Amino acid sequence: MKKIILLPIILFLITLLVFSNTAVSKPPQFLSITLYNIPITFGNMDPNMTKEAEVNPLIINVDTNVASFNIEVEAGAVDFKSGRNSFPVSNLQWNTTNNFPGTNYTGVSAIAYSNLTTTGNYSLYHQLTIPPSQQAGTYDVSIKITASEIK
Repeated sequence: MKKIILLPIILFLITLLVFSNTAVSKPPQFLSITLYNIPITFGNMDPNMTKEAEVNPLIINVDTNVASFNIEVEAGAVDFKSGRNSFPVSNLQWNTTNNFPGTNYTGVSAIAYSNLTTTGNYSLYHQLTIPPSQQAGTYDVSIKITASEIK
């Protein structure tokens, strides 16, 4: 009779040891953005003119499973260029709403949205001012938009 009782108890203990050592895996973390309404264009402009982007706002779609994150913006250069002509990238402003003046782009990263916790769409509006007596040309500059996890 003792042998019959001990066998189920031993099997139960072995089963407990196997399940208690089983690791629970977490899904890998991800944070991705997709940009819509790009490129940012302003069309024809005259010197000393201020204009909003032709398609405003730029939409930043975020898909993530991280707890919190920031969205940052940065100009890839300090000047708009067209051949040998240029003007400062700080003439380009961004804002999270359609109210200007906004924040001038620089060569340094700036936080547009901070401590976000949900996926979805985030807007970034743009406005450009052409300096007085600026030479005609097709000017461009690159803009970098990143999302980064807050740890």
